[in-house]
Amino acid sequence: MSTPEETRPPITYTYTIRLENGSQMQFPVTLDGETLSLVPEPPAAPPPDWTRLTFHQCPNCPLRPETHERCPVAANLVPVVEAFRDRRSFEPVEVSVESQNRTYTRKAGLQTAISPLLGLHMVTSGCPVMDRLRPLVETHLPFMSRKETQYRMLSLHLMSRFFAERRGEAAEPDFERLRSTMEQVHEVNVAFCNRLRAITEKDASINAIVILSTLGDFPDERLAEQDLARLEQLSREYYER
Repeated sequence: MSTPEETRPPITYTYTIRLENGSQMQFPVTLDGETLSLVPEPPAAPPPDWTRLTFHQCPNCPLRPETHERCPVAANLVPVVEAFRDRRSFEPVEVSVESQNRTYTRKAGLQTAISPLLGLHMVTSGCPVMDRLRPLVETHLPFMSRKETQYRMLSLHLMSRFFAERRGEAAEPDFERLRSTMEQVHEVNVAFCNRLRAITEKDASINAIVILSTLGDFPDERLAEQDLARLEQLSREYYER
């Protein structure tokens, strides 16, 4: 843990969505440099009813309304969801993502453009299930392919096992925890889609989450072993030197 003098500065991302009519919307995201948790923007108005914890609450949610009136993910996603609730998934846009070290730019359908923005909020807002993926935010990569997503998930899983073993904890069987985590994450994604379906007839935000869910589908055992075998072969020279 860093001393107060070594506190890491906040991490910032700025998503800019440019519509076909020339207008644009900007969504700044600020993360605590130490914990990677979202630093929320001050709300412009009282949160809408659809952010209540009990509104289409995820079946696997461990939170209780007595202590959490609002779903933390829903509360933080209000500006994004409200901005696009009346827009279609395949509306063409240009999106740019500015970070400290680089800028990503892409022309795509709206669902693809906002999917990483929603994902960034979902794993940093304080959801006990989605928080398991928060370490990935350290190297946030917009517009990931399925292969890139699986590579990063495998890396997080193996790194977590390494640190657990270094602490003297017993290692779990290969992929058991990863599979369980991704099943829990998938359940949250499905439930959150149901939350959004209840408040809008348009599908941009809903399909953006569907994309996240599809990218994060756990590969079958055979594919996972093939990926690891290939990575081992590619890195063999590193191990042998």
